[in-house]
Amino acid sequence: MKATDILPGLGRTYAAAAAYRDVGRVIFPHRGATIGEFRTAFIRSKGFRFEYRETSSSGQMRDRSSRRTCSIRVERGRLVDVSGFESSRESIGLAVASMTGITFGAAHNVLRLLLPNEIPGRALSEAPSAGLVRTFIVEGDTCFAMRLKEWSAEEIIVDEEFVLRRVDGVGRSISRRPTTGVGESRLSQVLVYEPELFAKEPRDLTLDW
Repeated sequence: MKATDILPGLGRTYAAAAAYRDVGRVIFPHRGATIGEFRTAFIRSKGFRFEYRETSSSGQMRDRSSRRTCSIRVERGRLVDVSGFESSRESIGLAVASMTGITFGAAHNVLRLLLPNEIPGRALSEAPSAGLVRTFIVEGDTCFAMRLKEWSAEEIIVDEEFVLRRVDGVGRSISRRPTTGVGESRLSQVLVYEPELFAKEPRDLTLDW
């Protein structure tokens, strides 16, 4: 399978989903630390809820009482709750955009795929240029790692059902090796997803986790 087949499949799969939920983590690989956790609940006929909880900041673990938590809740096309960050309550798209930087892209990536006509911005599935880096098996599922060129992510991993499993942020040369003087590229962040997509809305799935 080629990247030119996988990316459109990713977009179609999420746009057609009746429901979706996930839990995930934001990791800084060069620190070896999880800095945030997030979760999403989406029911197409009802709305969605997204929550992000900070677990550490700048490599330092904070006291639990000072860790930041932010969330957004939308019901039947109406923004009913915004918590932990400042944003206009008049636009769902603006509220998601306001969370994007805080959550290292986690708020935007999946919601943009699920709601392509409502959430603005760059969708991972719309990258103009991508190449298949490798194919591998994880717990019996075939997964495809793709390098995106000049886009909002450097590499993504999608499984054979066109479900997003991982997003690697754009790498930056942040230090120089003493022996060569060459910049060492490090990933800015990695988002890891544990997702579930549904073709039909499960009766037991709610926006209250």
